[in-house]
Amino acid sequence: MSKVRKRLFFFLLAAAAAVMFIMPSGPKKVHAEVIAYGVEGGCDWEYGTQSGYTYLKIKKGTSGELPDFTWDGSVTNSPWRNAADKIELLTFDGVSVIGDNAFRNFQKIKSVSLTGVKRIGVSAFENCRDLENVKITGDEKGCVIEDRAFNDSMELVNDLNPSGTISLKNVTSIGELAFYECDCDDLVFYGGLKSIGNQAFELNELLERVMIPSSCSRIGSRAFLSCDKLKAVFISNPDCTLDSAGDSFDKKYTTLFARKGSKVEQYADNFGIKFIAAEDKGSFVMDLRNGNKSLITKDPRTEEYFKLITLELLMSENAFASNNTADYIALDLDHDGKADVSATDDIKESKITFQKLPSCSVKDRVTFTVSQQGKYKLNLLAMPYYGKMTFILDKYANPLKVKARTATVKYKKLKKKNQTLAVTKVIRFTKKINDKKKYTLSTAKKGKKSFKKYFRINQSTGKVTVKKGLKKGTYKVKVKVKAAGNADYKASGSKTVTFTIKVK
Repeated sequence: MSKVRKRLFFFLLAAAAAVMFIMPSGPKKVHAEVIAYGVEGGCDWEYGTQSGYTYLKIKKGTSGELPDFTWDGSVTNSPWRNAADKIELLTFDGVSVIGDNAFRNFQKIKSVSLTGVKRIGVSAFENCRDLENVKITGDEKGCVIEDRAFNDSMELVNDLNPSGTISLKNVTSIGELAFYECDCDDLVFYGGLKSIGNQAFELNELLERVMIPSSCSRIGSRAFLSCDKLKAVFISNPDCTLDSAGDSFDKKYTTLFARKGSKVEQYADNFGIKFIAAEDKGSFVMDLRNGNKSLITKDPRTEEYFKLITLELLMSENAFASNNTADYIALDLDHDGKADVSATDDIKESKITFQKLPSCSVKDRVTFTVSQQGKYKLNLLAMPYYGKMTFILDKYANPLKVKARTATVKYKKLKKKNQTLAVTKVIRFTKKINDKKKYTLSTAKKGKKSFKKYFRINQSTGKVTVKKGLKKGTYKVKVKVKAAGNADYKASGSKTVTFTIKVK
């Protein structure tokens, strides 16, 4: 074959291979389509469809701050305003500020989750009727939720099983009407909250209990008014100021729990609101080393209070004195086998994990399940009401340490009969704990020669018997000691000690 023909042959072969490579193998569905994108303030945004959903992604560009938008009575001037009635999935990545009216009237979104946010602007999520879950993890220095931020959202339509969650971590202040007419049955505050604005949670049709953290010093007018199912509100700060009109809570339905002699009690007395004094309950210890455990309150009157204070202790910021916080904390308060309250975002380097709970049939019981147990006892600092609440997650390592002593046996007595020495005569325990020990004789020597047959040790008491007939001299006795442990300490490994017995 000539060079020209060879070149032509390989050219045609390569062309055919290229055609085969680019030819489609069959119809292929398009799973994602970007419809529009751009930059707004310090954020990048993208709007499109993916896997059957219409989405809007907002992520940090230069600063992560979305600007304020205006509202003309029906629509904002945001670049995604024409898609407000279509967007079902709204996601954020590195966004620190949500401007006024940014997502107002987004009718189809189900959840809002924000991490590291410093500000949520006026009416930012107002009138998001299908919203079911709001999770805000603010910037470590705090987050401000401004007036009407979620006003008239979370209108739950499933009457057979209504539910909803509002979780507000690192939120320092909540503006007026911020969650007005938002229905949720799970409202979780964290430490650092300073104030709750007027009408902030008014007209919540599902909420049954509220825990106000000890950092909160003000609850505004009508803040929880017309919440017909709200039975219990625990207010940790005894100096918390409530509105002067006496309408922060509905006196028909709500009972306030706070410290006796507090401003809250005075407020309740002034306006005829039910009040239960949360008196000092001393200290509690809860031992979780064997799996499922329950703390039981004997007084039915304090049942609700006990659940609430337990919840606050667990959910409170910096509650663990050792700076370990739980991966997951859950409480089953209505005994239906599901976690009513949970926290998963306090993850540090802890080995403690609270899992979802089994059903609990006893009314005055709060049940926990623990897995992957931790190493040591953790102390929960208990606001002003409990001196200390201790959760024992695992036994302490056994502190057994032994040191040798020298004991003397008189040869005159030993000629007549065996001599017995208490264990404390030959071994010094550097730290004593109330557990059983096991003693095993290893060797007994004078120089290199064995005299083991002249010595005996009681396995349980450690008493050393020196047998009749042993000659004068200095003997080195090696013994292994093992501690069995007790309710607070694990069993130890074997410790070897070589003590001296002098026969004179």
